[in-house]
This record gives sequence, C-alpha cells and structure tokens, in this order.
Amino acid sequence: AIEWIQEKDMWVSSDDYGQDLETVRSLIVKHDGFEQDLAAISEQVEATTKEAEKLLERFPDAAEHITHKHEEMVQAWNVLLEKANARKLKLQEAESLQMYFDDYRELRAWCSEMMAIITSDDLPRDVSAAEALINRHKEHRAEIDTRNKDINKFSQTGKRLIADGHFLSEEIQYKIQQLNTAWEQLLAVWEARRDLYDQNLD
Repeated sequence: AIEWIQEKDMWVSSDDYGQDLETVRSLIVKHDGFEQDLAAISEQVEATTKEAEKLLERFPDAAEHITHKHEEMVQAWNVLLEKANARKLKLQEAESLQMYFDDYRELRAWCSEMMAIITSDDLPRDVSAAEALINRHKEHRAEIDTRNKDINKFSQTGKRLIADGHFLSEEIQYKIQQLNTAWEQLLAVWEARRDLYDQNLD
C-alpha cells in the first residue's frame, strides 16, 4: 500500500488545474476516478493495520520496527487524503474560474463588436440622414446600457473571488481591469461620436 500511496502522492501534488473549461472538467473526471481508487485502497490500509496488530502479538521483539512501518504508512495515507481533498477543491475553484473567464471573453468580444459598430458610420451630408444616424446612435446606447449590469456583475464576482483568497486572484484582477478599461473606452467613444453627430447636424 505504501508504494501506491507514494505514487499517487505525486499525482495529487500536481499544479495542473487545466487551461480552459474543457481541460478542467477532464481533470475533474480523472479526480473522481482517483477518489474511487482511494476507496479501494482504504480497505487495504485497514487490512494492513489489522495485519500489523497481529504481527505485534507474534513478534513483540520487532514491535518498534512494525510500529514505525505502520505509522509511516498511516501518516502517508492521511497526507494523501488531505492533498486529494485540497486538489478537489482547487479543481472546483478552477472550474468556476474558467466559467468566469468565458464570461470575460464574451463581454470583451461584445465590447469590441459594439466599438466597431458605433465607429463604422460616415458623417451624412443631409439633415434627414444625420437625424437617422443620431437615432441609430441612441439605439446603440440603449443596447450598451442593457449590458451595464453584466459588466458590474463580472466585476463584483471577481472581487468576491479575490476576497475569498482565490489562488488565481492576480489573473482575476487583471481581467477585471481589462474589461473595465474596454467598457470605459466604449462609453467615451460613444459620447465623442454623439458630439460629432450633433455638430454635423448643426
């Protein structure tokens, strides 16, 4: 049992928590399988403990050696269980984070797309076209405003993850800053284009 425990200790000590949602979920499936292996080896650990008790009765002169070997195995087993539990928690954190990062990619893509839309129009040469452009620009603003709650939610969720001591807090903070910057730039460009359209109408 001790050899198996030492071999699996290396596996649960891995710093690989996946690079995206798919790989994280694949690692979670592997970890679930590993936990089933733990349940099986638990029976071996119990059997080894009973065997150690029998050996102590039969070979009292070797009590120190038997006790030392048994304690070594039990300690390694307990450490493995702790590490397995810690890895499971980190994989769950990583899964939540990758879902969060998917939201980030979607919101950043939306900001870029909206930026392209509101900067694509040329200045019209007649009044009716200028008024139509201003109305269309207001519609874009309405769409932007509906996204405000998603941006705020993303920021609040990230700050909560950081406050909870998430092991990827630096990356979370970076994503919050990047999205907030893109959002502020989008609002600033919308305001600038509105002013430009108003001046053009005059």
